[in-house]
Parts: sequence; C-alpha cells; structure tokens
Amino acid sequence: MLITTTKQAYKLMHDAIHIEDTSRDYDAYIVQWPEFLDYGLNFTDPDDFEYPIHGVKFQGYESSLSDTDYPYNDVRWPIMSKRMLNTLFEVKEFPHRTWDIPFLGFPDNVSDVMLEQKLSGGIRHDNEFVAVQLLEELDIFDWENSVYEEGYVDSDTVSSIRKLALHTPDDGLPPIFRLKVNSVPLFVSPEGRAALEAANIKGIRFV
Repeated sequence: MLITTTKQAYKLMHDAIHIEDTSRDYDAYIVQWPEFLDYGLNFTDPDDFEYPIHGVKFQGYESSLSDTDYPYNDVRWPIMSKRMLNTLFEVKEFPHRTWDIPFLGFPDNVSDVMLEQKLSGGIRHDNEFVAVQLLEELDIFDWENSVYEEGYVDSDTVSSIRKLALHTPDDGLPPIFRLKVNSVPLFVSPEGRAALEAANIKGIRFV
C-alpha cells in the first residue's frame, strides 16, 4: 500500500527551546581527545565508524541533563535516555548498536567555552544515556511523490526533502529509522511518535 501524506513518518528533532533564551549552543559537548580531529565522527555510517577504544564522554548543563531524554549535543549524535530507547523497543525492535555515554553535568553559569576546556567535578550521569547507532538504512523513498533536491554528487541521494512520501513496507515501519537516500535525518513512525508522547519523553519534537 502506498500512502503519500507527510503523516507517514515524522522527522525526529531536538527540542532546544530551553536554550533559545540563553547563551548556550548545546545541552552537551563531547570531551575531545588528542586524535579527535583525525579520528572522524561519522556516526551515521556503521561501516565507517568505529567506537574509540577508550570510550567517549560528554559534559553539559545539569539543568538540561536532568530534564531531557534526548540531549542536544555538538556532534549531533542520537544520544537518548534508556527510557526513551526502551519506549521505542516497546513498539517494535530494530537493528542497532548502543554504547553507554557517561555525562558530567555542570551549573548553568558555566560557559560553553569553559565546558570545552574539560572541566571535572560535575554531577555524574553514568548509566542513564546511550548513543544509538542504527544498522540499516531503509530503501523506501518514493521518488515520484516526494519533493526534494538531488544530492550534489550522487543522483541516488537527496540533499534536502521538502515533502516526504514513502513506500511503506508490508510489515510497517520501525519506530525509528534512517533513509538510504539521506542517512542524516532520523525519522519515527506514527506509532513511534505516539509511544514517545504517551511516555512523556522530553527534549524531542516532530517535524
């Protein structure tokens, strides 16, 4: 069955309204290591990305970390609370990897620049958040009924999507997914959105 309305799926975004009236750019920042710039952080591509052997840490603002399930971070990783991940699992399982992500939370009066200087002594959040890497990209983009701009290099990709239409699989969409034509945005199914809203998952919005 082919449905061509935008209600087939929703783009999953961070709700950053809580930092719009502050000087902050993000809820959290990755703690860089010496090889950080050479290492690469292509987290959306499981074939190219290897998790650093020493692990990864983030630090951010305590007011956000204690009141969000989806912290907005400077490397745009899909980091979510285990409660948010379990809510998605309750809808349907999906191929993925996860890594525990420890956070240090600091007061709001700490500046972004100070956070980037690797502060210590904050409130630890060691077993609350995971980075979620999806292991498949769905080839379900409806080229005929979508409105989009082609990729700059590859005509089999799209650089932006203004209207999204999908060929919905017979067994339905996973609750969270990426598209093969553009692996950057995360999407959720209507059932995924309903579950997240029913669970009062914080820090998210849907487009």
